[in-house]
Amino acid sequence: MNKLEKILADYEKEGLLFRGGINEQELITFTFHSTSIEGSSLTYDEVYALLNDKIAANKSLEHNQMNIDHADAYRYSLNQFKDDKGLDMDFIQSINARVMKNTGKLYNTVLGSWDESKGEIRIGSVHVAGRYFPDYKKVPELTGQMCNKFNERIAQLKTKEDILNLSFDLQYNLVSIHPFSDGNGRTARILTNAILYAYDMPRMILQAEKKSEYYRALEATRNKNEIVLFRDFMYKNYLAQIQEEIKANRQAKRGRGMFMAFL
Repeated sequence: MNKLEKILADYEKEGLLFRGGINEQELITFTFHSTSIEGSSLTYDEVYALLNDKIAANKSLEHNQMNIDHADAYRYSLNQFKDDKGLDMDFIQSINARVMKNTGKLYNTVLGSWDESKGEIRIGSVHVAGRYFPDYKKVPELTGQMCNKFNERIAQLKTKEDILNLSFDLQYNLVSIHPFSDGNGRTARILTNAILYAYDMPRMILQAEKKSEYYRALEATRNKNEIVLFRDFMYKNYLAQIQEEIKANRQAKRGRGMFMAFL
């Protein structure tokens, strides 16, 4: 048993692996961190109140809606992918449409029009912090190739590490193709967890505090064309998250045991 398998076995032994439905605590925590990476100003407590108690934060309507839409997209994606375990552009667009449902914009350009709120592929160039993404004319072919490769690999999965690599690679490839004018990162991170959910593995919650490291890992991988760089970054953070959850759970058990001893 390798390190990953041992940690995953410990995680399940602790009763931390949630199956058979969407874990609402996971959904709230994942939504908070994923939207925070994209600029949401809501605190964790505000996201919790918004999604759990339907109480909006006294902040930007757009930021409130961003979190509501993200949670809806997360529920949809995990349930849908678990049933189908396949990938095509229609499915990716359906997730992005939910991510951007109430914050997406309508673009009218000399090249054509597209509606972010409907998950439509961009018709125009896009860049983030000096990084230009593939020409829009190449997007359909690139996403088609990505989906075909994904479906070939999913039929050949043998180990937990294979599943992780598949989910991490998809996130990197989708973000790097950047088929949409907005919501690419959220859509990609949701898809990563949809894969993990389908194979009964702990979902990954990349902490918002890791945003700069995350972007550096993406950029270094693009510059060197070495997917192992992004895999290593994600793998390290995934294991750290699982180990921290195991540690916290064991500490909570010890605390309950000490409390009972005093009764």
